[in-house]
Amino acid sequence: MFQISFPEYKIQTLAVKLKPAAERLLLRSEHPWIFDHSIEKINKEGNAGDIAIMFRQKTNKILGVGLYDPDSPIIIKMLHYYSGITIDQSFFKDRLEQSMRKRSPLLKTKTNSYRLLYGENDGLPGCVV
Repeated sequence: MFQISFPEYKIQTLAVKLKPAAERLLLRSEHPWIFDHSIEKINKEGNAGDIAIMFRQKTNKILGVGLYDPDSPIIIKMLHYYSGITIDQSFFKDRLEQSMRKRSPLLKTKTNSYRLLYGENDGLPGCVV
């Protein structure tokens, strides 16, 4: 359905531990944003677009996976919860196709525009198409 190509970019994987209150919030509400003041520890310096994997404080089980942005107060935007997942072209392609299927009935309406992808609602926080 979609032909997507991304520029070559060296992406790192970061191991992240949240502060206990932030971990509880994530577990309770699956909030799509992790704020900079919620981070207890990151294993190395990261760049915008790096993959952040959140680990539980006591058990080291995976809390979820998100995109890292050190220059934003929303330092991590969550993509997946409770397990690891490979974030690659097929991940984004699947999310776009799910969004398109969800909104395809809108093509039969008398509208001149609609959102194909609506950020957090479609599992891609911060992205609107």
